[in-house]
Amino acid sequence: MNKKPIIRVTLVLLVAALIAAGLWRFYPGFDSSNENQLVLYGNIDIRESYLAFNNSEHIDRLLVQEGDRVTKGQLLATLHRERFRVAAADAEARVMA
Repeated sequence: MNKKPIIRVTLVLLVAALIAAGLWRFYPGFDSSNENQLVLYGNIDIRESYLAFNNSEHIDRLLVQEGDRVTKGQLLATLHRERFRVAAADAEARVMA
């Protein structure tokens, strides 16, 4: 029986396996594991946020919902204004007096 074809196929497979192993080990970017890179998947779930207001007041209208995309400077909510209106009317009365 002729063993030459079996030896050739074995050598070709061995060379292909060595080339694949070399590419996997030494080719940058071929292997996705990078020690200096952290990749995380998932959702950020925020139930509470602390907003800076000059006065403590209740929220009148909420203009965005959970999951909405927001941009810097976008109006997210408005406050009840009744207390501000009373304070402004009081200040006007003092000025008039």
